[in-house]
Amino acid sequence: MFFDEKMQLVWVDGPIEHLETFVQKCCMGDGRIHPTTAVDKMSSGMGFAPPEVENVWAKKIEEMEQMVQNLDLPVVEPAFEDARSPELSNYLDRVATELYSKRKELEDLIEQKQICETGVEQFAHFEELDVDLSEALSCEYIAIRFGKLPKVSFDTLLREHSDDPYVFFLRCSEDKDFYWGMYFAPRNKRVLVDGIFAGLYFERVRLPGATGTPTEIVQNLKHNLDILQKQITKAQSELEQIWGAEKWRCAGIYASFCSLARVVELSKCAVVRGGHFFYAVWVEQSALKEFVAHADTIENLHMAMDMTLPRKKWKLLNE
Repeated sequence: MFFDEKMQLVWVDGPIEHLETFVQKCCMGDGRIHPTTAVDKMSSGMGFAPPEVENVWAKKIEEMEQMVQNLDLPVVEPAFEDARSPELSNYLDRVATELYSKRKELEDLIEQKQICETGVEQFAHFEELDVDLSEALSCEYIAIRFGKLPKVSFDTLLREHSDDPYVFFLRCSEDKDFYWGMYFAPRNKRVLVDGIFAGLYFERVRLPGATGTPTEIVQNLKHNLDILQKQITKAQSELEQIWGAEKWRCAGIYASFCSLARVVELSKCAVVRGGHFFYAVWVEQSALKEFVAHADTIENLHMAMDMTLPRKKWKLLNE
């Protein structure tokens, strides 16, 4: 542009019950309309005060964001009247209940899957053992400890405890830094033996209860994982179907809540005295005609034009 567009300060006053309607119709523009705090331009002691308004929409926004977490919420135009509908609360309660129920089912399935995956990872280290673990762990006179021992500690065990009949580590598998396996101890010696292995930095693994050999347990767990994955896929699909049927209306309601919350916040720019509000707004001159036309659709509003400033000067004034 080859000229500096002017900014017009407009004063608006009217009945307090029309304040939010005025803000919604006239001050929710496309960046050419800039409400300003009216109290800053009022003389002190004139009896003006900020309006007493509560932003009830902020709580509704928070509730909806919690309801739609991790779901795709389309961006749509607000539908103010829909957001104020008396039936809206029941509708959102129903959608929230359906989403929560399906999410809870999905979370439970994912948790079961994680337990099985952990089981596979743990039992796989001991697949060389051809022993029923439930029977081994129920021995009356022998305590068995499963876990991993650092390889450097295994060398120490061989060097310092080779003559001790109660200190023996059975290796089942290994990785870069550890031997995975188990040690045995008579139950009347287990405190002593546990202490020795603790000093060797043995990390005990408490295997979840299962019946059969480690190989059989791993096979059963993998079978369960296949079943759980199918159930998870089904639950995810059902969740997507529920949301697919509701998301467009919910998106409109959410957009409306956000816009209505913005209306309330912009309403706080006003001052009130008696039953009237007074509002100050800067309007680009190119948008002034449209602004006035919208304001004229609201009963009992009065407008007065105040100062005009070049945009650059206005910008410096409001930084």
